[in-house]
Amino acid sequence: MEDNIDISLIRQFWTLPASLSVTASPSAIEYDSANPGGSSTSFSVSIPGLDGAPAGAVFTYSWKDADGNTVAGATGSTLTLTAGQMLGPGFTPLNASETRTYSVEVTYTEPSGEQAVRTGSATVTIATEATIVLEGSGVQTDDSGHQFLVLNKSASAAAFTARVLCYGGSVTYGWSTVSGGSATLTGISGAGNSVSPVSGGMTILQVQATLADEIDMKGAFYKDLRNNAKLPNLVKAPRFPDTAKDNDLWAAYSNCQNLVEAPEIPAGVTNMASCFQWCFNLIEAPEIPDGVTSLSACFDHDTGGRSHLQGPSVIRIPDSVTQMQKCFNGCTALGSEYHVDIIIEGTNVTNWNQTFHNISASQHVTVWVPDATVKAAIEAAPGNTGVEIKIGSGPSGP
Repeated sequence: MEDNIDISLIRQFWTLPASLSVTASPSAIEYDSANPGGSSTSFSVSIPGLDGAPAGAVFTYSWKDADGNTVAGATGSTLTLTAGQMLGPGFTPLNASETRTYSVEVTYTEPSGEQAVRTGSATVTIATEATIVLEGSGVQTDDSGHQFLVLNKSASAAAFTARVLCYGGSVTYGWSTVSGGSATLTGISGAGNSVSPVSGGMTILQVQATLADEIDMKGAFYKDLRNNAKLPNLVKAPRFPDTAKDNDLWAAYSNCQNLVEAPEIPAGVTNMASCFQWCFNLIEAPEIPDGVTSLSACFDHDTGGRSHLQGPSVIRIPDSVTQMQKCFNGCTALGSEYHVDIIIEGTNVTNWNQTFHNISASQHVTVWVPDATVKAAIEAAPGNTGVEIKIGSGPSGP
C-alpha cells in the first residue's frame, strides 16, 4: 500500500530556517583607483529548503553595510558591488588590504500574515596596497606572484608598460636594465610608464615607481630565464607562448636548479638545446613536439649525481631530431621509480656523443631504436656504454 502524502499539508508547516548561507564571490578582489569600477564582488543568500515554502509565501530582502546602513535599491537575493563602492568615495589606501562585511535581512511572510526574520553576512577582502603591475608580451607570473619576462636568445625589442594599482596620485617611473653577466643597473633615459628596450643581451629589466605623497616605492622585475640561477623560487615553469621567438628555446630554463615541473613545449619549436640543462630537481621530461631538431644537452645534468629526472615512463624522440649529444648526460635517476623507455623514432641523428653518459645497466632504462645502424652508431659514440639498447618500436605509451 502506497502512502499518499499531501504536499500542501507539509508546506503549511514550513518555517524559515534558523540560519542563512551568505557568500561573497570572489571573496578577494583588488582596488584600482584608475579603474574603480573594474573589480567587483557578488554577495548572494540562499535559503535551505526554499522549495518547500507554501504557495503565496513572500520573501523580502534588505542589504546593509558594516555600519548598518541600508544599501539603496538592494532588494534581491544578490548584491553586486565594485571595490570602489565598498571602499567609498575619497578612499586613500593606508593598509595593504581592507575588509568589508555586508549583511542581509530576509523577511518571510506566510500566507496567514505571520512573519519570520533571519539575517546572515559575508566578508570580502580588498587589496589596496599601491602595487606596480608590469604589462607586455611574454610577461608571466610564477607561483609566488612574482612577475618576469620570458626571453629567447634573439628576442627583439618589445614594449613594456608599468601601471600602479590602488593609487590615484601622480607617479614618476624609472627604468633600468642589467645586461650580460653584469650586476650593474643601467638607466634608460626618457622613459615614462612605457619603455621599449632592445633585449639582445638583457637579462633583467627593472622598473621603480615613486609615488607623489611618498606612501611607498615599489620595484618589480622582468627576468630572462636563460642561464639564470637567480630564480630560486621557480618550482613550476611557466608555459612559453605559442609564438616562441624564432622557434628557439635554447637554454630557456638552463640552471634553474629548483625547477621541479616543466612547462608544455609549444608546437613549432625546433631548438631545445640546453633547455633544461642543470635543472637538477626536474622530475619528468616534457613531451618533445614533432619538428624539434636539436636536443643537445637538453637534460644534461652533468656528472655530480645530483639529477632527479625520473621519467616519464615513455620518452619519445621525434624523427625530426638530428642532434642528441649529451641529451641525457648524468641522468642517474632515470628509471629509479619505474621503468623508462626512450623511443628513438628516426634515423636522422648525426651526433650521439655522451647522449646516455653515466646511465648504467642497473638503471631501469631501455633505449628503443628503429634499426641496427642506429644501434651501432649509439654504441660507437663515446660515453654510451652502460645503457640498454634494443631494436624495435617500443611501447606506445605509459
